[in-house]
Amino acid sequence: MTPIRCAICDQELSIHERVKGDLCSRFECKQIATRVYAQAKTSLKNQQLEVAEVIAEQVSAAESFDQQSRNLVPVVIPSNDNKLQHRTKAERRKFLDRLGSLISQAAAVMAGHSSVVSDDVELEPFDSESPERQFAEVQVTEQTAKAMLSACAFCRGKCCLQGKLHAFLTVKTLLRFMRNNPQLRPREVWQRYVERIPSQSSEGGCIYQSSQGCTLTREMRSSVCNGYECKGLVEVRETAAEDSETTMVLVSVCEAESMPALSTAKRPPGPVALPVIQIPWTVQRVAVVADGTAKQIELPESEPVSSD
Repeated sequence: MTPIRCAICDQELSIHERVKGDLCSRFECKQIATRVYAQAKTSLKNQQLEVAEVIAEQVSAAESFDQQSRNLVPVVIPSNDNKLQHRTKAERRKFLDRLGSLISQAAAVMAGHSSVVSDDVELEPFDSESPERQFAEVQVTEQTAKAMLSACAFCRGKCCLQGKLHAFLTVKTLLRFMRNNPQLRPREVWQRYVERIPSQSSEGGCIYQSSQGCTLTREMRSSVCNGYECKGLVEVRETAAEDSETTMVLVSVCEAESMPALSTAKRPPGPVALPVIQIPWTVQRVAVVADGTAKQIELPESEPVSSD
């Protein structure tokens, strides 16, 4: 049997180490692996921006796009291309049971029987230390808001996939909705949320994520859903706010869901050179946003649309 070795130091892995992955338990190897993945992510973003800049130049030069007098800014945004699927009975039951529990807890707070609001949604994908913003409360112009909505629609809800079978709904979400609609009884609140569930939703994504976007009204959504901004959306907002005459070229990219194994890394020459891994990605769609309105365009045939 061929021994399995650490992807960093080449030391043979123990049985327990093999179960965890392709690294040994040495702190130095884990530290190097962290640096390798950080380097890969930085390289990925640089590659995407370079391709986006090339696409923007081609868009600017296209005869069908007469915007030469305007500032053209490329913006890389994520992409959700998951197919739609019907939810299983077990998935619907799991969601509805949780929804009923949240409404019951919110009703108890409304009636003064409870003051404890326990929110059990895990928000790790939206770490406050990351470049993305949560719970944004930034005042924007109508045109900037249109540009942001266009970007979200063009992305098709990559961040919304995290909603899965909880939709980021919490007791606080239901409490806010019920206080804004005091005429509704708990059963009616439950019915409002149930009737918003689409017949099909994005595979592996939020139960309310339909082909037309979120089926919940903004009033019914969580604070995370109403305020979260990915890095691309922050750039869209800031670019639109800085100059209303700016035309943005949105380049929607799809990245690999999981990071490549360290065992696939290329090892450059040199004793201190870090192994290099490439994260697969492709350009999915391109759109031009002018005056807050997005228009999808075809990729030029000569355009490189992926990177190995």
